[in-house]
Amino acid sequence: MHRQKNILAFIGDNYNSQIDQIEHYLPLHLSRYYNVTVFEFPRINRTLTLLAKRNKLIENLNQRLTVFHSFAVFPFGKTFILFNLLNHLLNYWLLTYLLKEKYDLIISLTPEAAFLPNPGRIPLIYHVLDEYGALPWWNNFFARKQLKFLEKEAVARCRKIIVVSEKLKEKFIASKKRISLFPTPVEIEQFFVRGITEIPDDLRKLPKPIIGFAGSITFKNKIWEELLEELMKTIPDASLVLIGIIRDEVFNIRHYVGKYPNFYYLGLKKKEEIPQYIKRFNLGIIPYKLNSYGQAAYPVKVMEYLSCGIPVVASDMPSLSELKKKKLIYTAKTSQEFVKNCQIAINENSLILRQKRINLAKLYSWPIQIKNYLKLIEIKSYAKT
Repeated sequence: MHRQKNILAFIGDNYNSQIDQIEHYLPLHLSRYYNVTVFEFPRINRTLTLLAKRNKLIENLNQRLTVFHSFAVFPFGKTFILFNLLNHLLNYWLLTYLLKEKYDLIISLTPEAAFLPNPGRIPLIYHVLDEYGALPWWNNFFARKQLKFLEKEAVARCRKIIVVSEKLKEKFIASKKRISLFPTPVEIEQFFVRGITEIPDDLRKLPKPIIGFAGSITFKNKIWEELLEELMKTIPDASLVLIGIIRDEVFNIRHYVGKYPNFYYLGLKKKEEIPQYIKRFNLGIIPYKLNSYGQAAYPVKVMEYLSCGIPVVASDMPSLSELKKKKLIYTAKTSQEFVKNCQIAINENSLILRQKRINLAKLYSWPIQIKNYLKLIEIKSYAKT
């Protein structure tokens, strides 16, 4: 009798995050087919919650999904490679001792997979989500050196690389590893719940039309701020609405509230509330900067917008070129072009267009795309029975 196959998923963040992200949904959907153990990035604050007994070290979320809430003994792991190594090894040894699982495959969404002992014993897939060097936690001298080493090692050890964009595929092409493109799917089932007719109170009173951005602004140089200002000045009758996590030190909300009467920040919303907001947007925007982060990014929110049938205008990110060719979204290279496209797109709300957007988004949902992911990871060819 064959035992159930086991996957170890290394993630670079918390499994239970306030932000919808692949670190949560990929293990969840894989657990429909395999046993999955999630290994979180070790954090000092998690050490404190474990000591205070506000969190469990091991959490069983369903019969096939277990989360190991890794903790850190040494701070500043992203900066100091020795601390990062020791934190990961301690947790990995503890995980293998407590769970006593034999893993058939490791999927790593972080380059820290390079820290794993005996790397050749268990096949590794390196799943790359971003241009990691553009992220702030890798953005000092020691962190950049560590990232360069870790990524080189992770690529050398892995059987295959999965990337979310063509730009990332180009980055790893010289490795001569097998590389597959897999744009992150969206958990859009919540957007198709019938009977959502209520307009949220904080949205009801705002002047129409509403131009909305639903997403996080948690690090600098992600959002094209000059573009937002151009948009508010050029279309003063429209309400620019932001929902999601925004850090004050990154994005000065007070500046925009004080300067532009048509700017509204409505705060962080619960996941189940987000569709109620997006469905009331007359236009969804993705104003990312076209820097190294934006060039390599694939913004999942494009499918969230389309699943609600609303028009979309985004920065001219290479990952969105196919959607642009299909004339389902607009993209722009300059702030002037962005504003112009917003003025056009905001009026494109025919029933036919709305249904085309919704139909496309359904094809990029997790229940459909997880089957393609299973083909990419080819666990049957790796499995030991």
